[in-house]
Amino acid sequence: MASPQPTFEQSASLKAALFEAVPEPIIGVDGDGRITCWNAAAERTFGYNSIQAVGQPLVELIVPARLRERHLRGFAGARGAGGPPLPSLSVNGVPAFVAHVRDLSNQRRSEAELERLIAQAREARALAESERRRLQEIFATSPYLVLVTEGAEHYVRFSTPSALEVFRGSPEVFGKPLAEVYPEFAQLGYLQLFSRVYQTGEVLAGREIPLTNRGWGDTVRYFDYTFQPLRDEYERITGVIAHGTEVTDKVTARQRLEQVLRARDDFVSVASHELRNPLNTLQLQIASTALRLRANAEPISAEAIRERLERMGRTMEVLSGLVDRLLDVSRMVSGPLQLETEEFDLGVLAQEVADRVMAAITKGSETTVRRSSALVGRWDRRRLDQVISNLIANAHEYGGGKPVEITLQGLDDSVRIEVRDYGAGIPLEHQQRIFERFEQARPRPGGTFGGLGLGLWICRQIVEAHHGRIWLESTVGSGSRFIVELPRHNSG
Repeated sequence: MASPQPTFEQSASLKAALFEAVPEPIIGVDGDGRITCWNAAAERTFGYNSIQAVGQPLVELIVPARLRERHLRGFAGARGAGGPPLPSLSVNGVPAFVAHVRDLSNQRRSEAELERLIAQAREARALAESERRRLQEIFATSPYLVLVTEGAEHYVRFSTPSALEVFRGSPEVFGKPLAEVYPEFAQLGYLQLFSRVYQTGEVLAGREIPLTNRGWGDTVRYFDYTFQPLRDEYERITGVIAHGTEVTDKVTARQRLEQVLRARDDFVSVASHELRNPLNTLQLQIASTALRLRANAEPISAEAIRERLERMGRTMEVLSGLVDRLLDVSRMVSGPLQLETEEFDLGVLAQEVADRVMAAITKGSETTVRRSSALVGRWDRRRLDQVISNLIANAHEYGGGKPVEITLQGLDDSVRIEVRDYGAGIPLEHQQRIFERFEQARPRPGGTFGGLGLGLWICRQIVEAHHGRIWLESTVGSGSRFIVELPRHNSG
């Protein structure tokens, strides 16, 4: 059985109900653009009821003034020939062109808010990138070391360039375990500190820890460091931050100071001991002579007194030499050695020194001087006299009574002096250190005073002040050759 068709009145009533029930504004206008119908949604949206709106020009009631001309052109064009047909509707028997209005305010507000949030995000991202670049620039020029690891295996996540240099790495180390990046760290036991901080959350600090690196050779560098846990927003430990500074210069300076203080103490100890020996001898000589000169003592001959005075004089010469060496050392360690240069023949000076040393030696070996002609240069005569005297005296003292040979040879721009003895020689392990202060590589013959161990050190200082060099060639059992090479012209 077919369904009954609705009557005209029923159909019109249904349309009117639907018209009012639609949640979005629906507005009908006549051919002149005046409002003919206005539903409840339009009233809610625009604030006019149907009594206020019907009969009013649509363009004047709800269209903003700046858009009215555009609206009228569009409405006229749509009604004219060739324009798209306007939707029409009959409401309450009144035909009308229909305008279906959708309120986009919330959507536009949402879109505007979204755009604002996007802009804020872009600004925040740009600011973060700017800060990242600024921090990179700061870290790139800062000597401060920062290393960030993650997880129990201590994967490297961040490092400053200075830390990369210490750990012998490159940006390719990021994401690798620290033990793989820097094995020495584990070998030295410092990786355990990372694990301790990661497991316990302690903050650990250390001072002057030594580090080595295959790229540094035998060099050891020192660092002050702090290890602290890296936590996430839930206060869970996710890694370790290690930061520190290099203090190698400070440690080296302190070690040098300690070395200087030890050298000072050694100097005082050796000087006191060596000065005491001749002083004691001189004191005994004076006391014994005074005892013999007493009125009730056995008379002493003039010859005996002369011999005693000569021995005292020799003792005084030893004392004077020791004091002169001490003064030389004081001058040399306080600043550069000042030379008083003049032009002279070094061969002539060497012969004079050899003759003087031989005259002072009561029992000694033969000394020969071989020299070529024209050994003229510009040097400090008094200082080189001191060098040659010391080398010849040493050769006689340690030569075992065998001949001492002095050879001078002229080279293109320099002169070479060689003093050779045929004594016991010097072991290889002692040959370098004998040019240091307070060093004596060979035992002194019995019956002679000791020395300060400064003679060869002073010789080296004088030679180097002339921009020359001094070295030793020696074989145990075959004697020693001390060689000095000096440039002919020296500005001093």
